[in-house]
Amino acid sequence: MKKKILLVGELYSDNLGDAVLCEIVKNIIKENIYCDIELCDLSGRKFYGEYFNYKWYERIIKKIALILFKFNLINLGKINVLFKNNYYNKFDKSYDLVIFAGGQMLMDYFVFPIEKLIKFFKKRNIPVIFHACGAKEIENRNLEKRLKKILLLDIVKSISIRDDINLVNTKYLMTSKKKAVKTFDTALCTNEYFNINKVRKESIVGLGIMNCDKFRAEKQIIFWSNLIDELDKRKIKWQLFCNGSEADYKMLKNIVVRKNLNKNQYLMRPKTAKDLVKVISNFDKIISFRLHSHIIAASMGIPTIGISWEKKVNQFFYNLGLEYRCKTINTSVQDIVDCLELVEKEGINNIIIKKQSYLSKKSLLDNINRIIKS
Repeated sequence: MKKKILLVGELYSDNLGDAVLCEIVKNIIKENIYCDIELCDLSGRKFYGEYFNYKWYERIIKKIALILFKFNLINLGKINVLFKNNYYNKFDKSYDLVIFAGGQMLMDYFVFPIEKLIKFFKKRNIPVIFHACGAKEIENRNLEKRLKKILLLDIVKSISIRDDINLVNTKYLMTSKKKAVKTFDTALCTNEYFNINKVRKESIVGLGIMNCDKFRAEKQIIFWSNLIDELDKRKIKWQLFCNGSEADYKMLKNIVVRKNLNKNQYLMRPKTAKDLVKVISNFDKIISFRLHSHIIAASMGIPTIGISWEKKVNQFFYNLGLEYRCKTINTSVQDIVDCLELVEKEGINNIIIKKQSYLSKKSLLDNINRIIKS
């Protein structure tokens, strides 16, 4: 019998790494399971670039909410659920299985949207899988309790974690018999599921810009400016790019202005998952902040150097046995470029990448088959 599956993820986020992994999970399921798939964007968006269709007053409300969120005065996820209530209510119906597609879902921002949806699934006793999720420490005790309650529900049949599995098992699942299992980010399958013709006419290093709220904007601009100067000094060609976020692209343009760069020295903001994969495929090495720029690049055999801003970046390089390739914004640019030259000689271990992508895919399909056949 044909199954009905709901896939939940950041389908239309402008941080396009999440869109890439959602597209891959969808295609893995379609390729291997006889089913109809319905899609739910966890943040309630209906298409890419939805923000640009907001009315003027909706944009003002959004900007005010973002400012209040940065100062921990409101929970943006809760506000989003209130504004998008009609969207979420569409999923109050029967499915054979619900799959949360991965990305950093187990964090404060997503607690309320997940809770909203889970209430529907609990009412109908629909089994739920959390696949290859990232986990982040939640400081708010109320949100932490809510997430614990969700993960401990009987309908949650499987939890697989791509990074901090210890946090999930010791803090959220605690003494429960239910335990999360280790897996890897499904975006490691990018090369298999995105048909991209890699056309590299010359050796170019991609510099992946992020507007990281962990550091002052000026500190980030100085870091990239100094790195560009060091690359120029060693006659290494480079281009700026971002993962699609409007905030990241704004930071990129600030660097363009500061360094008086020309249009050939940066790439336009990608607007879809496929756009991002195409952007990254242009490079033969990458230095970047965003986690999924590294994961997508690794899938395509492109070696990278990470600028860590959260533990998940370190964890990715640790999983590959390449911790020395993970730097910080305080690392000297000379050391970073020295490492880049070493990386060029060493390349990347495609055997490990293929093994991890296989295990992520196998974990997903094993859990789906176990649940729908029970």
